[in-house]
Amino acid sequence: MDDVIKSKVLLVDDVEINCVILAEIISSMGHEPLTATSAKEAIEIMKNDLPDLILLDISMPDMNGLEFCKLLKDDVYTREIPVIFISALDSEEDLSSAFETGAVDYILKPFEPMDVQVRVTTHLKLYHMQRELEESNRRLNAVIKNRHASDKGRQRSFMKTFGEIVMDKDRCRTHICGSEAD
Repeated sequence: MDDVIKSKVLLVDDVEINCVILAEIISSMGHEPLTATSAKEAIEIMKNDLPDLILLDISMPDMNGLEFCKLLKDDVYTREIPVIFISALDSEEDLSSAFETGAVDYILKPFEPMDVQVRVTTHLKLYHMQRELEESNRRLNAVIKNRHASDKGRQRSFMKTFGEIVMDKDRCRTHICGSEAD
């Protein structure tokens, strides 16, 4: 557990016992569960506390999980958060719809705790690796930009010095040639 990055996992399911069971699984993994029984409640939680991963039921009142996932994927602040659907809906159309809205995985209910743990661990690792890669790219681009600016400065300095040498050489030649002509 020492190498686990403590992450926030938002659990959205209108059946409260499912939230309780999933929260226990997430806590046992060393992560912080955030629970909501509706998409509306999840949105309120996310205003103050963005999760690193979302476990989302499809069949919920008001706004179903597919609509909520689409909303998340259309928002610049939440589009990169991995969404794993956890649902009793098992038709090919249900699975297809889930992945089309942007889900990274799909767990069928009733679920096995080990299955939830493995999938959550996998997608959290991928999410954190992606964020680390993006941060490394930002730092690398900053270094390249600074190095490029520094190289341009050295190039200007070299050109100025080279120009001065050429001018001095021309002055020297003019002075010597001009002296000989006298």
